[in-house]
Amino acid sequence: MRFVLIDRIIEQDLRRIVAVKAVSAAEEYLADHFPGFAVLPGVMMLEAMTQAARHLARMLHPQVTRPWVLAEVRGLRYGTLVRPGQTLQVEVTARDQPPPEASPEASPEASPEASPESPPEASPQASAALRLHAIRLSFNGVSRIDGQTAAQGRLTLAPLPEPPAPNPPAAADPAADGPAS
Repeated sequence: MRFVLIDRIIEQDLRRIVAVKAVSAAEEYLADHFPGFAVLPGVMMLEAMTQAARHLARMLHPQVTRPWVLAEVRGLRYGTLVRPGQTLQVEVTARDQPPPEASPEASPEASPEASPESPPEASPQASAALRLHAIRLSFNGVSRIDGQTAAQGRLTLAPLPEPPAPNPPAAADPAADGPAS
């Protein structure tokens, strides 16, 4: 199941995004949270901030083709309850980070040979994967209802790592099977 929690983006630039989520009683996850007193689960407020941060991450690093995933959350605090019929305003701001044109990940001249951490035998594909793995973007997020804070915290996103390549099947060793008859 996938929840799209951003209904509309109302402001956006390279450093900040403001989006809204209209909370409806028809949303299935509210039925059990809590019967007779539905409130938007805190994890859904966090997911709304994460989805807004993904929009900024895609703008900051358009060369990244892997999905952006939540890597870390710090200082997450919840405030006012969010009820059906209310509109959650989500604001996410990029923390101090170099612009994409100045970052080593976006620069074609960034090479593994220049990095002491990269082994000299690394292939260009492996080097690109290492640089991609090093990208982590931090954001400050806050969600509000009528000016009151519902959730706030610091989010860190990173590209989903590539799955490991399968090992090729080992070639059969005829000598290991014994003498041929």
